[in-house]
Amino acid sequence: MIPRSAPTPQEGRLPLVAVVDIGSNTIRLVEYEVVGRAGLRVVRAFKEVPRLGDALVGDGRLGPEAVRRGCRAVRRLLARLPPAPRRTVVAVATSAVRDAPDRAEFLKQLRTTAGLSARVLTGEEEGRYAALGVAGAWQLRSDLVVDLGGGSMQVVRTRRGRLTESRSLPLGTVRLTHRFLEHDPPRERETDALRAHVAEALARLPDAPRGARVFVVGGTARALARTSMELSESPLRTVHGHPLGTKELKGLASVLRTMPEKRRREVPGLDRSRAQVIVAGLLTLGEVAERFAPDGLTVSAHGIRDGIAQETARLPPADSAAELVDRSAVLAARSFRFPLEHGEEVAARAGELFRAVAPRLGWHEEEELALHAGALLHDVGSVIDTWQHALHSAYILRHTAVGGLSRRATGLAVLAVACHEGEPLPEGWRRRWRTVLSEEELATAERLGALLFLSERLTGLGLGFRLSRGRERLILTARGGAPRKPRAEPRFDRLEKHIRRTLGLGLDLRA
Repeated sequence: MIPRSAPTPQEGRLPLVAVVDIGSNTIRLVEYEVVGRAGLRVVRAFKEVPRLGDALVGDGRLGPEAVRRGCRAVRRLLARLPPAPRRTVVAVATSAVRDAPDRAEFLKQLRTTAGLSARVLTGEEEGRYAALGVAGAWQLRSDLVVDLGGGSMQVVRTRRGRLTESRSLPLGTVRLTHRFLEHDPPRERETDALRAHVAEALARLPDAPRGARVFVVGGTARALARTSMELSESPLRTVHGHPLGTKELKGLASVLRTMPEKRRREVPGLDRSRAQVIVAGLLTLGEVAERFAPDGLTVSAHGIRDGIAQETARLPPADSAAELVDRSAVLAARSFRFPLEHGEEVAARAGELFRAVAPRLGWHEEEELALHAGALLHDVGSVIDTWQHALHSAYILRHTAVGGLSRRATGLAVLAVACHEGEPLPEGWRRRWRTVLSEEELATAERLGALLFLSERLTGLGLGFRLSRGRERLILTARGGAPRKPRAEPRFDRLEKHIRRTLGLGLDLRA
């Protein structure tokens, strides 16, 4: 059952957690606002690309120049933070620093020149934080989390949502690029050798549990998701939840591996700073999919930095996918300074309607979660303009990473919101969304939109409802009044026709 109310955001200035992640390819700073139990809202994010992992060849030392380069990058990032009295800064370093014989010198210079103390994570800790971040956006079961960085790759196993094993492998994109890809573009023997090396390392790991999902974390996964969305013109514009199938990974590999780096920098969606190492990352994820996920990988926008921030803020894990949806709605509402009270009322009524009609329509939890998310945020587009606010709301939702929702459920929620005012989906939308949803799923989205349409009117007019004995008619009850069409709803006939057309249900108004 979906809980009725989302957590309420606290007012005023809230504590801030800034995470500095010193990786092998990039150094990132992400600052989060802690919004009560709702979780973390990103307020700013910056990155530098000092490529500390370039020192991973040879004796693996960072060397004086890389130390200076890394410390300068951290100083620049910290200088971009505005003054704040309630900020906690946490800095961690991963594979490049972890493996460097001169890491003590780097950490000393970091303290001296940037005033920052960094904790060097073990590979197992790195994997644990990645899994914790993923769990902040997905309800984990017996799944795998793969965190692909510049120097290493972490493979984490969960059982019933709990971490059971974290393994770190020296399969990072920078490391593999330097070791195997000598030419630009790389030659076939080089890419074959890289794939064989990765496959051999992965073969030593246990098989994935039956039915396990494989979530991938890191800059390479996000870059490939963005590129995939650009090339396919996907209507969903958040990388969160984007599927990377084995066929798609092979297709991208066949294109990108033959391009020189200069051309890869111009590929839509691909960050120019990642063009040098993207081929190694793509081939590595291809082997991960072959080994563990024949049905494809799922990209998570949440990872190690989110996990560190959650632990720092002492945020409890969500108890259900529905709670993840609630938390996401609160964070989105806070970002847009949009009140959620009306959305919560509509969500409660929509939940009642869903449970009444779901058996008839063959709906399950995924459709219920989509309806719940859509109900909470169906009017958020009014912050842009009240005119056609339903389409504005859908636009915001399709750019928002909503925790707890699959890619399919996100699509259903977006389209349900788009038609929650009783209008059919614009033909252009139907055409574009066929790349994500089937015709049957498009019809399901319109039915969910009809439930939102009805739920809002039941909420606004104080009406109740019940199903007829044959479950073929919805009987609306005018609370405390005579059985008449309410004056506040002059388009009752239109509502009746819409519900009949979309849901196949009659609509009566009785005392």
